[in-house]
Formats: sequence, structure tokens, C-alpha cells
Amino acid sequence: MAGSHDCYQPVRDVIVLVELLWAVQRLGARDSRLSTLAAVKQSDDVTAQEQLARLEEDIRQQDVILAGYEKDNEQLRNEMKQLRSTNKANEERMFHENHKLRTQLANLQLVNSFHFTHACTYHLSFNGRLPVNLA
Repeated sequence: MAGSHDCYQPVRDVIVLVELLWAVQRLGARDSRLSTLAAVKQSDDVTAQEQLARLEEDIRQQDVILAGYEKDNEQLRNEMKQLRSTNKANEERMFHENHKLRTQLANLQLVNSFHFTHACTYHLSFNGRLPVNLA
């Protein structure tokens, strides 16, 4: 609805910031792991090769975990979009219903005012007495 305050904007801002922070942390962690892998690959040490194998396995596991988080994040974003859409439709429906009710109330007040004015005029025109032919 145009002109209404968007109470979800702070939530959207936080979500965007969290996603950016998550992406930066993922890139930083991946760069750190890759530089460690490069250093180990250059070594002829058997222990270093074992460490390399463990690190590569850790990377694969972390990539699987990250993929799961990304999938969950995408599902939550889609759910949030759906909820926003539903909320907007409800707000519009309630706005129109409110407008309809206010119009009905104004019409009833106008009719009531007319009847009251008409009754007062009728009462004053006969000075509180019924006309002779009605008595």
C-alpha cells in the first residue's frame, strides 16, 4: 500500500547484512584453506601429505555443509517472499474493507441526521401537538 510504513525493512536490512557477512567469511575461510593446501603440496613430508588429505576432506565436508546452509537460506528467502506477498494482500484487503465500512458509517450517520432533523421539524411545526385530523 503506497505511503504505508514498511515495518519489515529493518529485517530485510539485517538479512542482507548477514548474507554478506556469511559470504565474506566463506571466501576468507576458503582462501585460507587453499593457501594452506598449496604450502602442504609443496612439501615432501609424509605427515604433510596426510594433513593435506585431511584438509581436503575437511574442505569437502565444509562445502557440503555450506551447500546445505545455502539451500536452507534460499528456502527461507522464498518463504519470506511468500509471507510478504500474503501480508501485502491482507493489508490491501483490510484497507478496502475499512474504507467500505467507513463509507457505510458516513451514509448511516447522514441518514440518521436527516431523520432526526425531519422529526424535529415535524415536531416543531405542530408545536408538540398532533394535527386535528390525526387526533
